[in-house]
Amino acid sequence: MTQSIETYICRLFRILQPVQEHIIKFGGAPVLMQPINWPICQHCQQKMTFLAQIPLQQPIRFSRKYEMAYVFMCPGKFDNRGWLECETWLPFSGANTVILQEHSDKCILLEIGSKYPDYSVNLEQKLEPLIDTTDYSIDESISSMVTELTKIGGVPLWVQTNETPLCPQCNRPMQFVAQFAAELDGRLPAGPAKWDDEKYKFFDFGGGDGTGYLFICENECQAAFSWQCS
Repeated sequence: MTQSIETYICRLFRILQPVQEHIIKFGGAPVLMQPINWPICQHCQQKMTFLAQIPLQQPIRFSRKYEMAYVFMCPGKFDNRGWLECETWLPFSGANTVILQEHSDKCILLEIGSKYPDYSVNLEQKLEPLIDTTDYSIDESISSMVTELTKIGGVPLWVQTNETPLCPQCNRPMQFVAQFAAELDGRLPAGPAKWDDEKYKFFDFGGGDGTGYLFICENECQAAFSWQCS
């Protein structure tokens, strides 16, 4: 019998007033616990874009030390062929970063504009099979139970191959924390001509069908982010 693992589906919805608490959120600006130097892409020197803040203590405890993970990614530099030069899809590439912070009651609010509006989240608890979704010997009725939606916990639904990162410090496989579906406002209408840039936003994960993955080292050395697209 396949073992199950707890997951929380994230139902995103736009809000008019920005989140100003230490809770899960997407887009807008981070609500920090300690001051930071805003991350800069090591390749193109652009300021990175804030994607999300993910709690590491609840609803699932991923860390003994850290309270929150803040995910940033370079907006990308493109060559004259339209190809992305900054390797934003690779962990530890210098084109994305995850900042881990320990608990503090301080709420440090930054007035930094974001290309993404603020999204609050409703959580829906589920169970997923503890499987590698790239193992095609697993029965489809089981593998289909792994959601493609934004979630905390569970297992990653890989778009391509299993690319669970190894921690560069302790060389151990990192623990999966969260999955980010590119579509922030739900399924995009068929055909780009029907997309409304204000009504439909999506993370730059290679297009509307991409997926981002957040991991943390089990020894808490550091965290990592990556993305895949079809």
